[in-house]
Amino acid sequence: MNRHRWCSPERPSVYETVRACKKCGVLRITRHDQLGRGFPWIEWVDADGVVIDTRLTPHCNGVSPAEPQGVAGL
Repeated sequence: MNRHRWCSPERPSVYETVRACKKCGVLRITRHDQLGRGFPWIEWVDADGVVIDTRLTPHCNGVSPAEPQGVAGL
């Protein structure tokens, strides 16, 4: 299973936190309720800017430089 490797969070506003996967480029955007009444919710955006419609964390399709690429012939 390929796991995401998240960059440090960026905070474009008080009500939003953005992290990008270092391997596949998926964005994890956490939205914080401006009125402080509810829980934060998460939106997923792929590397092309398309919103991924899921409640679960999408699979990571990227490969980090530390992971082996495979051996030819196997």
